[in-house]
Amino acid sequence: MEFVIRIGVSVVTKIGECSVSSLGHQLGYLYYYKSNIEKLETQAQDLKNAKERVKHLVENAKRKGEEIENHVQQWFSTVDVISEEVESFLKDKVHANTGCCSNGSSLNLVSRYRLGRKAKKMTQKVVEIKDSACSGNISYVPVLQSSFPNKGFMAFDTRNSTMMGIMNALVDVNVGTIGVYGMAGVGKTTLVKEVARRALEEKLYDDVALIVVSHTPDLVRIQQEIADKLGLVFHEISISARADRLRHRLRNEEKFLVILDDIWKELDLVDIGITFEDDQNGCKILMTSRFKDVLGNRMTVQKNFPVELLSENEAWDWFRKIVGDPLKNSDIQLLATQIVEECGCLPIAIVTVGHALKTESLSSWNDALRQLQRSNPTSIEGMNEKVYSRIKLSYDFLGSEEAKSLLLLCCLHKEDANIGIEDLLRFVVGWGLFQDVYKTDEARDRLQIIVEKLKARFLLLDGDYYETVKLHDIIRDVCISIASVDRHMYNIRSNDDLKERLNKKKLKDSTAISLLCENVDYLPERLECAKLHIFWMWKIRHLQIPDQFFEGTKELRILDLSYSYLRILPSSFCFLQNLQALCLRYCWLRDLTSIAELKNLEVLDLSRSSIEELPRQIGQLTHLRLLDLTSCSRLKVIEPNILSSLIHLEELYMKKSFSKWEAASLSELKNLVHLTTLHLEIANSNILPKDLFHDKLERFKLLIGNLSGWSDCGTSRMLKLINFTKNSLLEEHGLQRLLKRSKELYLDGLKGVENIVHELD
Repeated sequence: MEFVIRIGVSVVTKIGECSVSSLGHQLGYLYYYKSNIEKLETQAQDLKNAKERVKHLVENAKRKGEEIENHVQQWFSTVDVISEEVESFLKDKVHANTGCCSNGSSLNLVSRYRLGRKAKKMTQKVVEIKDSACSGNISYVPVLQSSFPNKGFMAFDTRNSTMMGIMNALVDVNVGTIGVYGMAGVGKTTLVKEVARRALEEKLYDDVALIVVSHTPDLVRIQQEIADKLGLVFHEISISARADRLRHRLRNEEKFLVILDDIWKELDLVDIGITFEDDQNGCKILMTSRFKDVLGNRMTVQKNFPVELLSENEAWDWFRKIVGDPLKNSDIQLLATQIVEECGCLPIAIVTVGHALKTESLSSWNDALRQLQRSNPTSIEGMNEKVYSRIKLSYDFLGSEEAKSLLLLCCLHKEDANIGIEDLLRFVVGWGLFQDVYKTDEARDRLQIIVEKLKARFLLLDGDYYETVKLHDIIRDVCISIASVDRHMYNIRSNDDLKERLNKKKLKDSTAISLLCENVDYLPERLECAKLHIFWMWKIRHLQIPDQFFEGTKELRILDLSYSYLRILPSSFCFLQNLQALCLRYCWLRDLTSIAELKNLEVLDLSRSSIEELPRQIGQLTHLRLLDLTSCSRLKVIEPNILSSLIHLEELYMKKSFSKWEAASLSELKNLVHLTTLHLEIANSNILPKDLFHDKLERFKLLIGNLSGWSDCGTSRMLKLINFTKNSLLEEHGLQRLLKRSKELYLDGLKGVENIVHELD
């Protein structure tokens, strides 16, 4: 009894410590002891269930690639702690029912009070933790920094200066836009990926967005890809509204690089929303294109850098690295050197061919070389989709049919040929290629524009000599394929090839034939090509062209038989009434009487031929616009009234040719009122007719006086006066006007001539 009284006193003492207002609350710990324990157990289970739900949300977020918020992990830790506390507490709850009497009949009211109070407070804490599980997002979509693994990049010497220039431009505060240009497959994308990798590695930028633009730019996609990199979500639908949002977001960036790869035409960056403010010096736009003019002229990029072809040594080193051990076989190595040469130092071709052949047999290597040499390597794995398709896309994107036709005309030349611009002019005039062009000078201007366009797009390259162009081997191969399939224009490489095509009647629908193989030993009696416009056959030296050969080519417009031995022109020339251009350069000629049949001829090139007398029949070619007699060193006779009959002649070339001029024959040139180009040499200045040279001459190369040879710097207006003795003759013959317009002027041995140099300004 005394012990029970002590317990009661203790409880009363604890209760007495509480204020009257909380007395009922404190008594509740005793009265609701069991209920508090049960609530704690229930809430603890609910917390466990909540933890499982959050765990499932976390796992789902991770599967989506999302990052988990830090507070979620902290919440899990808090749950674990409280769960351990609850579990420990519930294990000890039995003590609340344990009495202090030896028979256990008396309850420990103090323990019940304490445990009831602790269960109540612990329950409140568990509820708070459980409820906090749903507050806020548990995960977020991270904005990942770009990664540019660039295994395909090799630090070639031909790339180092370009790479260095670009990296310097990236840190130049005065440069906001940078361009990289080069032909298809030369490695522009690989280069800018390496630039991006280095820029991030050196912490020049916080991030880089690389977007492929392509020949059909999708502005919505471009905007979205940049937005994704910035973590920007568009709520707008229209491109212009999205552009405003993107511009606004980009203002927050301090070090951000945008790379727009493979631009084909002018792209208005403002319309897309890709702009940086003047004070955002750490932000740049880097662009690549296969068209130099797109970056330089249309998009006014501040700094442009070319990507050149590899050197021959670099090409071989790379190919060797790709192929590896098979090159230890001496037979394969011999083939490999020729294959690399056929790839023309173009990286994409080297990579494609190297990977295609590295596990193949010797037979496959032989077959691949033959295909490359015959300009038809589409059977080599990857060549069609990785190489040819890229270049054909550049061709297709030209748009202009004139540009396409000119490029296909170039591919009819021999491999690695230096193609003269003036030679092309004669072909395009004869072909009638240009619309709304009626004069040779007009055609020359149009030709120059298109050539520059093709060069800017790397479909043509600068030649090895002045005013020449070349085709890269792979570009030429693609063009040959296009020409044959789309235009029925054929390159015939051998006698066997010619015989096979003729036997199988593969040339029946041809529009152009280029037969530039050495030593042609067979020609059919009659060439049946009713649609043929261009026929090009060189070096016919041991074979006479059959008389009936041209009877089936009545639509022929261009005929080139240069470098040939032609004793007599075939009688079937009379069927070539539509022929516009005839080229007989470097020909051994005996009889040109049949030329009179070519009534519609506009271009006649007899340069460097063996003619000794200008055929009288040429005077009947009244539609002739261009006559080239350059370096006809055997030419001694030009009968009267031949030149004066050429009333539509616009260009006359007689440099290093006929020199036995007389006053009467020179006077015939005055009748050529349409003449705009004149190359001429006259030994005796005293026979010059009055007003021989008029203001219409736009292009001239004149040597008057001592014919000591030409020193031609390639200018369009050259005048050389040697031992000229009368000042008055300058004005009388029109030379005074030409002096002032000359770009290249030689004056030597002048006597009785006043100082004229000060008048040239």
